[in-house]
Amino acid sequence: MEDYSWCPWKFKHVWIDGVVQAPNRAMVVGTRFHDFAERFFDVCESVEPEHWEDLVPVDVLMPDEVEMWTWFVENERNRLYMLMDADRLEDFHPIAREFKMENLELHLESTCDRADWECKKLGIVSLIEYKTGEKVNDKSLLRQLAFYSLLWKETLGIGSVNVLKLINPRLKVCKEYELTTGAIKDVEKMIREMRECIELGLYPRLCTENKFPYCRVCTPSDSNAFRFKDVPITEVDDVTFEDCDWDGW
Repeated sequence: MEDYSWCPWKFKHVWIDGVVQAPNRAMVVGTRFHDFAERFFDVCESVEPEHWEDLVPVDVLMPDEVEMWTWFVENERNRLYMLMDADRLEDFHPIAREFKMENLELHLESTCDRADWECKKLGIVSLIEYKTGEKVNDKSLLRQLAFYSLLWKETLGIGSVNVLKLINPRLKVCKEYELTTGAIKDVEKMIREMRECIELGLYPRLCTENKFPYCRVCTPSDSNAFRFKDVPITEVDDVTFEDCDWDGW
């Protein structure tokens, strides 16, 4: 769904044609953090909270990863102390981590990073999304929350999902998003559009000059993101860089 919102042609390239992108450093760093965040709760209870930083393997990580992972354990320690002060220690341990959600009736599925009790006594659940990028995309995160809400009842189905929390250790951000009816309707509309594209086999290219360097699924000419002057093939040897209208790219 996120690839489709970026560009339907990229969605086709990845999910229909099955072209696998080689992982770059950002993807590797993100995967390693997700693995650590999942395993952290398996071992944190065996270590005093004051020493949770010892769980960070500083000798095998890059400096930026050490900073991210250390911030994460500090953030979880603060959350633990807050819950202890409120006599809600039972809310600390996640309900589930890295779990698959599936709605067979709607033919939808996704994997959620983590589910927490926002308040177990009131039956309120918050879903956690880990991101390690350098920017926060609020629109994308709200879309994910709405999508998750369509799957929650068909999976664990306990409590009610009202909140999505972003945890971004690179930006040192922990942010909440409230689920709205409008967000759910927008996601349902996007799902219908995606299925129509698949049925018709039509996938428009929605590339821009800013998107192209990050995606590169298409060639510059195929992307329709740039304007080129028509140059007769016989004159190509006389063309200089300045003759091409790259529009500043």
